Amino acid sequence: FARMEAGKLMFDLVHQKLAPRINDTVDSMRPIAESRNITLQSSYEKDLPAVVFDPELIHRVMCNLLENSIKFSPTGATVMIEVCQHSPQTVKVMVIDRGCGIPDDKLELIKTPFYQIAKSDTRPTSGLGLGLAICEKILIGHGTSLHIESRENQGTTCSFYLKTVSDETP
Repeated sequence: FARMEAGKLMFDLVHQKLAPRINDTVDSMRPIAESRNITLQSSYEKDLPAVVFDPELIHRVMCNLLENSIKFSPTGATVMIEVCQHSPQTVKVMVIDRGCGIPDDKLELIKTPFYQIAKSDTRPTSGLGLGLAICEKILIGHGTSLHIESRENQGTTCSFYLKTVSDETP
């Protein structure tokens, strides 16, 4: 995180289809989900255009979002990964869970470095509170940001948008 703060985060942007990369990430997270009896389910809109992204950094974002969804979902739950075309210029990626959710007054704070919601019986916490802050930095470097919608005791949807490849894309 300190390297990111110092502006040393290097992006290796490619123009590729996103679905194969997301599939690889989901497959890498499947053992963690299965250890908690949680199902990861992916849904991709057909014929999605290529997008501009750094595969390794978007892998980190997706791993973090999936890890959080797995961690805060009840045993036996399903975590959904949906990828669809949002507009001619953007593809939307969503990670959706039906876990414990995030209180309204904490939504803006959870992307702050080192911030964690207090541990409770329903919100097991571990880690340093850097995951979502790192995701936000990576996504800002991609020209987007992390959007979080949540309802306490109903679940959370984390989403972001990536630019599609066009004739004007460098």
